[in-house]
Amino acid sequence: MDEKGKVLAFNNQTQKYRDLAQSKADEGDYQASLGFLFTALKSNPLPAIYGDIAYIYTEMNLFSLSNDFWFKYLSVCNEKDFGIAY
Repeated sequence: MDEKGKVLAFNNQTQKYRDLAQSKADEGDYQASLGFLFTALKSNPLPAIYGDIAYIYTEMNLFSLSNDFWFKYLSVCNEKDFGIAY
């Protein structure tokens, strides 16, 4: 709410980029998917985005890069979410 008590719309640009990335990944366009994910990461470095990037690199058989991003994910995520990386 703003100072006048009006409800402000929440613009979740990060989620829009993640959705676009998922759509591109589903089409097999992994480079475009990574582009959207890195844009999302710049605007809001959420742990889940590191996981998304790691997953795309896995799909591309770029396991070294995938591992780098899984480790980044593990370094910033909550302990209860560690299982996602395994």
